[in-house]
Amino acid sequence: MGASPKERVYYAVSGSLIVKGKDGKKHDFRPGDRIYIGPCKERDMVINGGKPFEVLAIMVAL
Repeated sequence: MGASPKERVYYAVSGSLIVKGKDGKKHDFRPGDRIYIGPCKERDMVINGGKPFEVLAIMVAL
């Protein structure tokens, strides 16, 4: 996914996702987890386990 100028917080509702930062670090994102992505930060997200992934996304807009 491309970078966005807005800060975002994602809260995992169901399913599983692998989030990979530009530094190559991978994080397994599961229900109940939350992740902060700062402005202009690139990342890749891939659904893990073949089931749908649901997320609540909060964007900070000032």
